[in-house]
Amino acid sequence: MLELSGKFEEAFDVYKSVFDTDYITPIAKMGEIFPRGSEVELSDFERNGLVNMELSVVGSHLLMAADMIDSLGQKVSIGNSTTTNLELDDVDGAR
Repeated sequence: MLELSGKFEEAFDVYKSVFDTDYITPIAKMGEIFPRGSEVELSDFERNGLVNMELSVVGSHLLMAADMIDSLGQKVSIGNSTTTNLELDDVDGAR
């Protein structure tokens, strides 16, 4: 697992302050989707993993994140660990 795994919530708190915005939906964690005793057994670290986070960053643009979960067959590797795309309407908005 890459060192950055499990850091989305921390990163999004920074993005939240930079873009002066708030979460669109409540932060959903894997442990809520797969409670203890369900068909998928997650480690405590994975139970804390994010199913979904969404911030409205500029206009109607969203910044979203989810963690990769080993127990679900999702493997973190260089190239799929982080993908970010932010498209803005003008240069001033980007600044």
